[in-house]
Amino acid sequence: MEFNTKQTQQLKQFKNLVKLHKLQAKCEEFKGELENVITERIECLGKREQLMEHLTSLQGELKIARNEEYNWQHKLDAAKISFADHKNDNLQNICVVLGYQITKFQPLESNGVEITLNYRDICYVTYSETSQLFNLLEIYPQHPNFAQIQQFLQNSQDLRGLLSCLRAFFDFAIDFKEKQEQENM
Repeated sequence: MEFNTKQTQQLKQFKNLVKLHKLQAKCEEFKGELENVITERIECLGKREQLMEHLTSLQGELKIARNEEYNWQHKLDAAKISFADHKNDNLQNICVVLGYQITKFQPLESNGVEITLNYRDICYVTYSETSQLFNLLEIYPQHPNFAQIQQFLQNSQDLRGLLSCLRAFFDFAIDFKEKQEQENM
């Protein structure tokens, strides 16, 4: 019986040894899988770090681009204001030289303006300006060639030339009216 017990013990030891080898094999397999997962995680962390560095770099570039855009927008706004001031100064200079007074400066819905210029408080001319284009709207006293004058301004966009010609017409109309009033007295 001793032999049997010895065999049984050896058999148990052998089974335990087989279990131990299986556990070792599973541990080695698990160790390999764990090493792969850790390697993948390290690679992901490295890529994440690179992405974060790239994102930080892009944020800096975006900030620079936004500052440049702001500077350009500021310069553009300043240029628009300067151009508008220049146009107004130019119109005022023309009016002073030719004897007109700006009596109406009304913004239009179409991003333009309607302007009325009086001449010697008796005569006036009204025109609109949209997108830097002039359009003659009215002349008082009525001019017999209104359509041709309107077409002239539309084709030439020469506001100064128009106002110079109308000044001569207005002077003639005023002189004619004054002579009639003197004769009626």
